[in-house]
Amino acid sequence: STYLNIGSFFKQIHRKTKNRLAISYFEEFISEGEETEPDSFLVVHAGLAPGISPQDTDPQILTNLRTWDPVDQRPGDENHPAWYIFYQKSRTIIFGHWAAGGVVMRQNAIGLDSGCVYGGSLTALSWPDRSLYQFPAQSIYHPPQ
Repeated sequence: STYLNIGSFFKQIHRKTKNRLAISYFEEFISEGEETEPDSFLVVHAGLAPGISPQDTDPQILTNLRTWDPVDQRPGDENHPAWYIFYQKSRTIIFGHWAAGGVVMRQNAIGLDSGCVYGGSLTALSWPDRSLYQFPAQSIYHPPQ
């Protein structure tokens, strides 16, 4: 089942990072989620290394990736393009953790970070119709750096 695969994945992240948040995300997901096409999308915190399956990806990449170095096949720096430029699969990746990158709407990648913590908006996605809903932040919770 899709939920079992996702649960196993979050538990693997929890084991490697000792991050209880990964498990709480999964528990919330299964308590409120509804069944959808099993492999139509994947949610990651930050990004997915092009050409590497999520199960074989270092959790640090899943939680921190923003750019990709296509020459060295590793996370890039601010001079490299966004990781999703190199992502070629049809399965949609839904990600966040990049307020400076803003909302991204591509056929196979959707970025939802619109800087709410910095006073921007909170962005929500309706699936499978891909509608976006934005709600202005009530405050600046953390000043931009």
